Amino acid sequence: MVLPRWVPLLVGLLLFAFGIYRIRLFARGKKQEREPGARPPRTGMGIYGLRGTHLAFGIAYILAGIFLTMHAFGLRLFPNR
Repeated sequence: MVLPRWVPLLVGLLLFAFGIYRIRLFARGKKQEREPGARPPRTGMGIYGLRGTHLAFGIAYILAGIFLTMHAFGLRLFPNR
């Protein structure tokens, strides 16, 4: 069974968007630490407890989204032999 071209394209774009969201969470945590009088960041609760890994996972999601989108357009990184 072959997937339609729009399925991996849609999943790749969602991965890319979620990667940007994770990087924004990382940047928002740093910004909240600098602002005086700001509400303390929500630490230890769900996804907010992983603030140190947001950047790494954000980059990984963006790369996965890029490679999946490239694959949807027919570009193969590792062609079959």
